[in-house]
Amino acid sequence: MIPAISFDSSIVAKRISELIGQPRYEFWFARRVQIEISNDELIVSAPNQHFVDLLSSRYRTQLEVIAREFIGINGTCRFVVANQKEFSEKTALRFGTPQENLIPPTKKQPTNDPQITTAYPINTSGRSIDDFIISDNNRMAAFSVRSFVESDSGVGLLVLVAPPSRGKSHLLEGLKNLCLSTQNCAVKHLDAESLISKLIDAIRKGKTTSFKRNILDCNMLLIDDLDKLEGKPSCQAEFLSILEIAKQNEIKIAVSMGQFPRQTPGLNQMLVERLQSGLVCPVGPLDSIGKTRLLQQFLNRLGVGLVTEDFYHKAGDLLPESAREIEGIAQKVWLLGRLESRPIDLDLLKIALQDDSRPSCSPTIESIAKTVAGILGISAEAIIGRSKSPILEMGRMFSYYLARKHSCHSAAEVGAFFQGRSHSTIINGANQVEKRLANLNQANRWPQHWKLLLKQAGQILNKG
Repeated sequence: MIPAISFDSSIVAKRISELIGQPRYEFWFARRVQIEISNDELIVSAPNQHFVDLLSSRYRTQLEVIAREFIGINGTCRFVVANQKEFSEKTALRFGTPQENLIPPTKKQPTNDPQITTAYPINTSGRSIDDFIISDNNRMAAFSVRSFVESDSGVGLLVLVAPPSRGKSHLLEGLKNLCLSTQNCAVKHLDAESLISKLIDAIRKGKTTSFKRNILDCNMLLIDDLDKLEGKPSCQAEFLSILEIAKQNEIKIAVSMGQFPRQTPGLNQMLVERLQSGLVCPVGPLDSIGKTRLLQQFLNRLGVGLVTEDFYHKAGDLLPESAREIEGIAQKVWLLGRLESRPIDLDLLKIALQDDSRPSCSPTIESIAKTVAGILGISAEAIIGRSKSPILEMGRMFSYYLARKHSCHSAAEVGAFFQGRSHSTIINGANQVEKRLANLNQANRWPQHWKLLLKQAGQILNKG
């Protein structure tokens, strides 16, 4: 391990600038980021959790390259929130431009207030499989991730499938950390947007061969949100080639998707078949006990002290399915407890849930689908189904558009109601209706009076 004292800040700053470009460096790193070396880790500190998540998703690959360059082959990168770590005056570096004489920041003074010192924001940058809450609906997915690491598992392709906020990214990151901690191998982890950007750049420059060689220079490749390849045939063809090369060279690949490959519109059929040939594991929602454990995990990280005896016995029945929503509720409950100087109890939870509830006037997704079905003279079940009849496709797009316009439901929630369609499908369908209303896109297969039908459905929902 290279000691932190020999960690030349100007060289590191210049190296980051070379990898990501000077404009991005100036915006993301120049005045906001601190870096230090501890053991075999390059620790990257940002002002808040949102910034940490953005840095991790955008520049993890580049910073891991730098970690290996300055620390060695075992070097890794970890992202933390700045006030979670007390930086040493000798090792912490505040990055300016590569040409500046960089100076370490002033060491923060500790506080004697226990509520402040323990109430850190939840850090999700170092998630592990052990942190993943297991219940009956996601047990298979968690087990498949653990088995995937084993060299003799016989599984070379793993596909984790779930709507947003079910823990797909958690499992992939846990898979990476488990692999690094138990196996002597190289792992690459990136999101689909980064993959697409690099692929497009390689295609334009005619360097796809070198790109594939570079991205597969590892033992395991992990990719988040692969369904973002929808509607990008060139990128899909290249990724299919990556899958085949990886199979020949026994390189394992794990990906996450919002829905099953065969249900994802806009994917090449050959790519669909290749993905379906792997181990496809849905990540189901948490049950009541699982949601309670997740809430308890978030509250413990926030430093919550007193909790009433019956709180964790009954909280799960009141919580939503979304892990992100539960995280937000935990922070709200924690804040209410501090505000009122009282233990965490069910009354505080109900107040937090009440604050998160939708306006009573907001129509449900089911009522929107039934309204559209009634206007068009068809059944709601047919609209929700998979038929590609023009009238049914129009009914679905009407429903997507009206749900986004007249309700507070997210695109993911609408997609889940419509047989697990992805949030991007819902957004695209709603946007198509908006374009056709503006005469930017002709509705050739729709009846001439479709705008009147859509208006009538909207008026019924407004009255309701």
